[in-house]
Amino acid sequence: MKNKNLYLVLSSEYNQKKNVLAIAEQAIFGGVDIIQMREKHLSDAEKIKLGKKLYALCQTHKVMFIVNDDPYLAQQLNADGVHLGQTDLEKYPLIKARQIIGQNKIIGLSTHNIEQFKQALNQGYDYLAYGPIFETKTKDYHIGTSQISQVLAWANLPVVFIGGINLRNIDLVLEKGAQNIALIRAIMQAENITQTVKEFKQKILRGKMQLRINGKPQEIKDNFTLETLISDKGLNPSSIVVEYNAQIMPKQKWAEVILKQGDIIEIISFVGGG
Repeated sequence: MKNKNLYLVLSSEYNQKKNVLAIAEQAIFGGVDIIQMREKHLSDAEKIKLGKKLYALCQTHKVMFIVNDDPYLAQQLNADGVHLGQTDLEKYPLIKARQIIGQNKIIGLSTHNIEQFKQALNQGYDYLAYGPIFETKTKDYHIGTSQISQVLAWANLPVVFIGGINLRNIDLVLEKGAQNIALIRAIMQAENITQTVKEFKQKILRGKMQLRINGKPQEIKDNFTLETLISDKGLNPSSIVVEYNAQIMPKQKWAEVILKQGDIIEIISFVGGG
């Protein structure tokens, strides 16, 4: 699982007027990256029937498919992974969930405060969810945005922020460095689902990007060129050589190279004679 994801928690209880498969398809056309099937009120047979259709849809469009709460169902559907809540851990501790779903599948966990988040780090999860950030109708509390930067500073894996996020407040979350956003109502209840997803995705992609500079992960703004990066770091162009994705990049081309997510850059400084 990489960053810059828009994560849809798909649940028919939040929109009983539209077919849930149609919502999923429209969201995929808009650019959603991950779909989680969260259907707490369906029977096991109904979950399997819906899950098979969602799996096929996600496979066709190369969208990650996650099942909520139940690693056995995720395994049966051959989903990409399972998402666990705090209340699931007694029944499905991480070791058991991993045994059920397999070593090459994704396991995510919901966390709702700093203590839960820190405890979940280095346990073996593939990503953590953190929230609710803003007020929602399903929770009687919310965390706010003040802890986002601290959570990201501790994180050594992707963090998905969730809870009451919409087009009016998402910038408050992204400004703190968030790169992965999960939504329920903001997509499920949108008039034009495809267009709404596009707007969310554009906002996420306009945020900061992460690349590696001399082996260390660093964040930069979008639309940075190599020339902008060198200038921003206060480096003297005449005393360095830049390797961009394993290729020496001539100085005259620095202004043409627009940096993108995941780029690897080595900056070598000359000392003395070279």
